[in-house]
Amino acid sequence: MGLAATLTTKLDCTSVGNALLGQLQGPSGDLAAIALPLPQDQLNGVTGAAGSVNANPIAGAVAQLAGRIPGALAALPQADSIVRPLTGAIDLGRQLAANDVSALFDQTLARVRAELQAPSTGGHAALLLRVAESLRTAPAGQSLTALISALVPALDRGSAAAFPFLDILRGVEGATQILGGLMCLETVLAEAERLAANLGVRLDPAGLAQATAALAAELGGSTNLAARLGAVDANDAATLQQLSMQVIAAASQLAALREAYAAGMAMDEATLAYLDMARLQAELDAARAMIRSADADPAQRVTAALATLAQPVLAFQLPGTPAGGLDALIDAAEAQVAQLAAQIDALDLNFLTGPIESGLHTLTAPLREVQNVLDSVMAALRGALDQVRAAVAALPLDDLAHTLQQFLAPIAQALDAVRALVDGIEAALQAAADATGAALGQVDGALDAFKQQIDAFFGEARTAVEQVNLDQAVGAVADEVRKFADLLAQAQMQPYFDAAVSAIDTATDVVEAVPFDLLPESMKADVDAAVAPIKAVDVDAVETQIETLLGVSADGKFALRGELDQAIEQIYQKFQALLDVVEQNSPRTLLAEVDGKLDELAEKVRTLAPDLDLQPVREALDGVKNAVRGLDLDALLAPVREAFALITGALDSLSVAALVAPVQAQLTEVRTTVISALRLDQWEDALNSLRSETLALLERVDPAQLRAPLEGAFAELAAALERFPGLNAGAGMGVVVAGMLGATGRRIQAASFGPVLGWLGGASGSGELSARSAHIAQSLANARALVEQVDPAAAGTALNARFAELAAAVQALVARLAAEAPARVTLSATLPVLNSSALFADLSVHRARYLAALTAAAQQADAFRRAGFSEADTGTAALNNVLAPLAPAGQKVRGLMQALGFAADDISVAGVVRALLKAAPPERIAGIATPVFEALHRRLAALLDAVLNPLLAATADLRHLIDSLDLTPLIEAADGIVAQAKTEIEALSPDKLLAAPIASFNELKAAILDQDPLDKVNTILANLRELIARVLEKLDLETLLEVPLEIYDHILGQVRAIDPRGLLNPVFDQLDVIAGQVDGGLDATVASFKRLQDALPAGGGGSSASVSGSVSI
Repeated sequence: MGLAATLTTKLDCTSVGNALLGQLQGPSGDLAAIALPLPQDQLNGVTGAAGSVNANPIAGAVAQLAGRIPGALAALPQADSIVRPLTGAIDLGRQLAANDVSALFDQTLARVRAELQAPSTGGHAALLLRVAESLRTAPAGQSLTALISALVPALDRGSAAAFPFLDILRGVEGATQILGGLMCLETVLAEAERLAANLGVRLDPAGLAQATAALAAELGGSTNLAARLGAVDANDAATLQQLSMQVIAAASQLAALREAYAAGMAMDEATLAYLDMARLQAELDAARAMIRSADADPAQRVTAALATLAQPVLAFQLPGTPAGGLDALIDAAEAQVAQLAAQIDALDLNFLTGPIESGLHTLTAPLREVQNVLDSVMAALRGALDQVRAAVAALPLDDLAHTLQQFLAPIAQALDAVRALVDGIEAALQAAADATGAALGQVDGALDAFKQQIDAFFGEARTAVEQVNLDQAVGAVADEVRKFADLLAQAQMQPYFDAAVSAIDTATDVVEAVPFDLLPESMKADVDAAVAPIKAVDVDAVETQIETLLGVSADGKFALRGELDQAIEQIYQKFQALLDVVEQNSPRTLLAEVDGKLDELAEKVRTLAPDLDLQPVREALDGVKNAVRGLDLDALLAPVREAFALITGALDSLSVAALVAPVQAQLTEVRTTVISALRLDQWEDALNSLRSETLALLERVDPAQLRAPLEGAFAELAAALERFPGLNAGAGMGVVVAGMLGATGRRIQAASFGPVLGWLGGASGSGELSARSAHIAQSLANARALVEQVDPAAAGTALNARFAELAAAVQALVARLAAEAPARVTLSATLPVLNSSALFADLSVHRARYLAALTAAAQQADAFRRAGFSEADTGTAALNNVLAPLAPAGQKVRGLMQALGFAADDISVAGVVRALLKAAPPERIAGIATPVFEALHRRLAALLDAVLNPLLAATADLRHLIDSLDLTPLIEAADGIVAQAKTEIEALSPDKLLAAPIASFNELKAAILDQDPLDKVNTILANLRELIARVLEKLDLETLLEVPLEIYDHILGQVRAIDPRGLLNPVFDQLDVIAGQVDGGLDATVASFKRLQDALPAGGGGSSASVSGSVSI
């Protein structure tokens, strides 16, 4: 089949277009314009309902109801008249707080609470100092002190002036702060020194290097495990089992080596992090600040005062020591034991109970008359509230509710009318939209199917043209024509003609030079005979013959070109016929009917566009909204609410709690403070529990049975002193000082007291601390040097190649083993563990981080080492100055001990106890203590009865009286009556009684104002418009034929590019050039030959000379 026939078949898309026309016929007939149903009667109903909304009746009912409420309020009595009897009773309670005890306690406790919550730098002593100073300087504290002194006059303040309490606290605070700073320096640096010394102890660079080398050697050499894995027979189970165990062992050794590297650095890094050099520096700075900011002057004043008080004792001279020394002193003590026990038994305990009973009686006397005046308040309050209830119950609230219901009816009707109108429009529009959407959907589907078919149809045409490959064929012919033209261009005739003309002209020149006239007559005839043929040549005829033979025209052109042009014209006509076929099968032409149908359908679809006018419906809805929007039910009911607010306000004015709140607050604070201070809620239980437990203890403990335990205790003490001869009281004192400084938040350990005590004895505190800081810096430097010797990267380099080779061998062997082979599972499990590069990369990161931390820590340690610790010497000197006034007392004690026979080295707590136990065996000391203990046992039982019985009686009385000092029962009862009345009245308020109509109105208003009933209608229209726009976009032939037109234009362009006429023009042009050269060359040759003929003698002269010449072309 020829190309024209092929294209005729492939480009004729009429059948596809006819199919589309058939598919569009049905949906096109189903399309009809959409009309919006607007029932005028329903619109009128909505408008009429909106116009019937009228709030005037509500305003009238509200005004009538609000006008009757002031009359109900007239029945209420004045609030102060109800509680006036209570005022006198409250005045009785205020007698206890004549100095405004409530306010005093409030102010005092507030100041004490603030001091307790404030941060402390001087420990418990500083805290007590701030509290005492606050109590001393605050007016409330001074007043409370005076009040307590008046209530409890038995307090003996005796010699308190000799020792100013605040000065003592200041002194203790200053000395404790200095001591705490010194102990903190010692604690922090000692702990840091201990931690720093532990750095590097777990890291063994040489051992790690040796283990790394051993593992590398084990994997290589003559016993190369990887090579054996590669050579093993996959069916040799025994050898596979043996090699698997060796691989597991190598993996375990690698893991163990990695763990050895990691464990050594990880524990040290954790220790360094715990050491925390930044925190250490901050703690040292804080300790220095404690020492620098401490004030030692009050402590010096206290010790000076103590020294003054101790002067009489220090001045007392012993009459002489017993001859037997310590033994004689113990004998004298044994002789006095019985007398001491008798004095204990005769001890009068009444001095303890008298002040307690007197103080409690003084405290509770003003409370006994409070309860008698409270009952009358309740009756007056109930009577007044009953009158108000009756007046409110008579208000015409039902009429207001009925009016409100009538007001809401037209609003509800308007909303129902709106819903009915919109529902009808929505249903009709939805049905029309569904029908139109179905038809448009069919059109949309037909257009999509047509586009797919036409695209495929022209795709086949493009394939057919591409198989012919016109571009390539025409290009090949053109190339060959150009090659032939190039060959013709090389065939130049002009040089040959030029050579012939030159030769003839040369011969002519020779002939012309011959003197034919001088030839003898005998030769002339020969010459004539010789030149006769040349002279006889008709060169013009020869030229004409040659040009005819070569096809050269008279004008120098190729004479056969006309015949060739006729042949080429025949070929051109065939190509033109092919082009006509292509142009006649243009899809624009073939589908012109489809285009017209699409335009007709598009116009019909455009008429479907629902530009429906919803304005009448919108105007009706706006009428309803405007009618409702202007209605403010809250504003209409405001007068009634305000009237009821007057009622509740009046009831609130009857609140006993509000009336007596100021006094009740004061009494509550006084009561709470007294209960808190006296802890009455704990006294009875505590006292009874104390009595029971003490009596039970006394019953269980027989003084006669304590002798053996006492002897055992003294024996153990003696044994302990023998086992620990260096035992001293410093550790115990350190615990006391550390406990006193617990509130500072500083790190202070009891063990630090010993070194500080040594500094006070003359050792250099700054020197010892500097030595510790130097040890810390050196330990950090040593640790850094060790870490620098450990190089996980180098270890990885030594092992990575071996383990990579081993892993590759394992992988290859696993691939060779059967899936069910046990060795395959075992070896596969080892592959992740054999990745040594990843393991040692993590270790290198760990080492770099730890090394950087060590470097930074070493720099910090060196920094605070250079800073020095001069504050230690300053603090030590300040404490020695504080203790200096007490030096004579110490000398006096040492003198007494020496007089009793103690050596100078034994004068210490441990030394004295040791000497005492040496002089008197444990049973002797127990014998001295037993009679005293028995007397104390008896007196303790009597003391319980003497103290606890009056306390228990006074506690019960005081509890009852303090409980009566409370207006809460009255307030709760009175406020309960008021609250009940308010509840009953509020149940009749508009917000409660009219709650349902108000809620209905708010719901209707929200439904009308906050919602658009046409939302669904607008959604239907929007969806329909979107579908129409999508279909209209496709109802365009150019759009549908985008791909076919591109293919057709490409084919048309290829056919039009073929030009048979111009294809041989290069050859014809070259032939014309050659013909021109032949024509011109012949003309020149003829002219030259004629000149030669003219140069030859004419003949008849008779001469023996002859000239011959020839010309060949």
